Amino acid sequence: MKSVRTFSILGILALGTPACTPTAPTWRPCEDGCPLEESPKRDDKLGPVKWTLETSVTPSGLTGIWGADANNIWAVGLNGTIIHWNGTTWRLQTSGTNERLDSVWGSDARNIWAVGGNGTILKWDGTTWSAQVSGTSSGLWSVWGTDSKNIWAVGAAGTIVNGDYEPSTRTYTDLRMEMSCQLPARPS
Repeated sequence: MKSVRTFSILGILALGTPACTPTAPTWRPCEDGCPLEESPKRDDKLGPVKWTLETSVTPSGLTGIWGADANNIWAVGLNGTIIHWNGTTWRLQTSGTNERLDSVWGSDARNIWAVGGNGTILKWDGTTWSAQVSGTSSGLWSVWGTDSKNIWAVGAAGTIVNGDYEPSTRTYTDLRMEMSCQLPARPS
């Protein structure tokens, strides 16, 4: 009997030009730490024809993925897991935390941020990951920026954190907001 494995897909990353004509692989993280690569080979009617299961370098589940290019892809996950694809293999990186990491984003291969539990923010400088002061203990669920000097993270309890990355300062401001909705008045 053939063995069947089921995966929960928690994110996806596509590299290349329009999705209908990929020039590079598409990656997605799985809950048991096994990145899957979609073959760039295509079938005119069905699109991509298969996913290739990659050998995992971690038993931890993966929750987020981002890539600068086909040779620089990072995935993050449970227990502070960070793995890097160098174009040939996935390698485990030292994060310095055991917190769950939920999201990763970068402006290029030398400016990457990962966020997660208890306000965790990590920054990759091209060589090492270093912890950043977030100013919050709320879990951070997603990170994004406009460039390497303007980084935003959002998370639990309405937390919105903005990072200022000018060379002389590395501070985050918690812009937590109370959000409410007011119903329109009933017509008379």
